Amino acid sequence: MESATDTLSMCYQNQTTGLNTLTKIDIVVVIGELIIMVISLFGNALVIAAVHRYRRLRNTTNKLVCSLALSDIGVGLCFPFLILFNLLPQIKEHRMACIFRYQLIICMVSISQFTLVLVSVDRFVAIHFPLRYHALLSRNRVTAMIVSVWIYSVAIAVIPMFGMNEWQSYSWAKCELENILPAPYSLTLTLHFFATSLIMVCLYARVFILARRHAQRIRLECNGYCSNLKYKTRLSKATMTLCLVLGVFILSWLPFYVTIVAYEVRRLRGGIDPSLQRLLINLRMMTSIIGLANSMWNPMIYAGKNRDFRLAFKRLLYMDMRGSPEFLHRRRSSIISNPAFTA
Repeated sequence: MESATDTLSMCYQNQTTGLNTLTKIDIVVVIGELIIMVISLFGNALVIAAVHRYRRLRNTTNKLVCSLALSDIGVGLCFPFLILFNLLPQIKEHRMACIFRYQLIICMVSISQFTLVLVSVDRFVAIHFPLRYHALLSRNRVTAMIVSVWIYSVAIAVIPMFGMNEWQSYSWAKCELENILPAPYSLTLTLHFFATSLIMVCLYARVFILARRHAQRIRLECNGYCSNLKYKTRLSKATMTLCLVLGVFILSWLPFYVTIVAYEVRRLRGGIDPSLQRLLINLRMMTSIIGLANSMWNPMIYAGKNRDFRLAFKRLLYMDMRGSPEFLHRRRSSIISNPAFTA
């Protein structure tokens, strides 16, 4: 009985000590993580609620958007673990807790990355093969792709739990990403990032070229009378959306993966100086927060540019007692609903 009491007392003292040793930087980091978490959870939950409530938003494209929103909610749920590790440093002494923290982050970020690729494929098919869109990307096929992405991402994330980790290899900072994951595993994750980025760049570049050709063709068919602001505005908004989607994703995660590559290359070349190691680990921690913050921008990019989503958000947030407009409950009469190109 006394032993159990002593153990509880020691745990309480450790927690108190951890809270008392927080620096100003730790407090700023925790506050920033809380803000990102709240915005990410709220924004992505709003996207899913809008698609679930309004029939007009229930289409193949928005099914991918919901999968992306769900993965971003998972990213948002990673922040309580990050905050807990900042508030209670003694948790870093537990091997499984450290590994699980990174497993959860890797899983959700991988789902987000591959779902973004699916969205870019969806946009490419919608522009390049508009008449065959429903045949090429049927609901069942898209559902199968989404499930495959989730299964593959979970499979990648659980690998460190089954022995592919280096927990015993370092005496300090052993709960950091660089000191848990072996170099081949980290470089594989980096390869995933650059591969998905390259695919997105190529597909979105093709989509932009095709969209521009379509706009030019429409102006020519109108014999010069369609040089009004309508088509120019649509093209401009489409270009801005594509630039935001691609730019925010790459800019959010590029610093993180560059830091990982720099660290792993130095380690594989025969070791790394302790001072440089500490510097790279600190840089990685900062850039990882920037990357995780991408989860709060995705709802704004994919949903904020869509008129139907904006109206649905207003109805959900203001709880208009007059009810939702009828057109939100109707399906589109056009071939496809395109969130990226709708004004």
